Amino acid sequence: MNKLIALLSLVWCGLCSAQMEDRGLIPQRVTLDNGVRVVMVQLPEYNGVNVQAMYAVGDLDEPEGVVQATRLLGHMRDQAACEGYAEGEAFKLLNEVGISVTHGLPGHLRASYTVLPQDLDLVLSIEASRLRGVTLSEGLLAEAQEWSLTNVLDQLEKMPDQPLMPQALEAAGQFWNYGVDSVRFREAPGAGALAEIQKLADEWLTPDRLTLVLFGGFDSDAALESIREHFGSIEPGGEHPGFPEGRPKFGEMTWDADATVVVAAWDAPDDPVARGALVAWGTQLADRLTNDPQLKPLLTGITASRLDYPVGRMPALVYGRLREGQDAAEAGRLLAERTEALVAEPKTRLQFNQLAGMIKRFRGQYIADTQSLDRKALQIARVYDMNRSTARLRALEPFNDNYAFIELAFGPETFETCQLVGSLTQEQLIETLTSVYKPENRSVVVIRQTID
Repeated sequence: MNKLIALLSLVWCGLCSAQMEDRGLIPQRVTLDNGVRVVMVQLPEYNGVNVQAMYAVGDLDEPEGVVQATRLLGHMRDQAACEGYAEGEAFKLLNEVGISVTHGLPGHLRASYTVLPQDLDLVLSIEASRLRGVTLSEGLLAEAQEWSLTNVLDQLEKMPDQPLMPQALEAAGQFWNYGVDSVRFREAPGAGALAEIQKLADEWLTPDRLTLVLFGGFDSDAALESIREHFGSIEPGGEHPGFPEGRPKFGEMTWDADATVVVAAWDAPDDPVARGALVAWGTQLADRLTNDPQLKPLLTGITASRLDYPVGRMPALVYGRLREGQDAAEAGRLLAERTEALVAEPKTRLQFNQLAGMIKRFRGQYIADTQSLDRKALQIARVYDMNRSTARLRALEPFNDNYAFIELAFGPETFETCQLVGSLTQEQLIETLTSVYKPENRSVVVIRQTID
């Protein structure tokens, strides 16, 4: 298996140049001395600039007893005070010139910005100020908790086919890392929560854990000069906290969400080809599990996570919400077993070329979509009495948080890897997948609803 991966990696490097020209997108990659990774993709047809600041910290990195810390931090960071800006000032300024939002996601924390090219330096300077340090407050924590409850948990509980995926991973992370057997989302964080989330921001949001992605119509030389000016002098982080090796093979815990969920996880390798196989496999796995006749009576809302991003430390994951009256432990065992069994079936090969083609086609689709933006901008300007530049950014809002930006920007990892995976023989593909999806690499957690 290791020889196969080494060979594929060599072939992958040889194919990069030709395949990137075929896509018409050539990412420029730079790593600063302090560890900040920069990926720039120029698309002259796009008049705006999308910036993604992605930090390799997520749900599995949260401190003990502070469930949803990453999601709360993402919400608080938008409004937090930082160097040169009082609380709320930076967020207000950014949204006057464009669109700004931060998300705490399962695998990473991501700040997204969409602005006109002349405001790119402002975005970079504010993100660098936030990287140097943010000051969180009890008021921001209370607002973030209310937002999380009303906009995340309650909405998802009203959707019976959804498995509460982010919350399930946050709960499972507490079990895997610390042996916590119960979490509560509806209660306000404890007295020490603010200090723990502040510590999380200070210790984990560091240059060596940051990937900056710039996409759109901008001058790459000027952008890189601005990045070096604002980020280059920030000291790299120290050694990050470690976690226990391995996970319990099976465990149970409780939470106060209105559902019982099972989570199955398999540790994922760092090798890009193996992870590429898991990405492509994830695009079809959920559908096949959802339609599996053995699982249908037990679980609803089955979701398989995709390892889309080269940040964070996400395992390969499968979730499902237990149907009423079913046995959760049995459902978790069967979910894991059926996932492992599916990799040996002939259909395993189907989706890979489709994924590569989807990424390759996105550029053309994106350009076609942007051609209608000027018309949208004029409509928005008339309705909201905005100047045209601001209105055009509002028209671009659906693109600000578009995952395809990231898939494009990380093109060599995503596109070439999928090409290589698509060229594997059936035997090689099954060998790659079964090296991950195997019983000895598996951990299942049952998260039961509690009745107070």
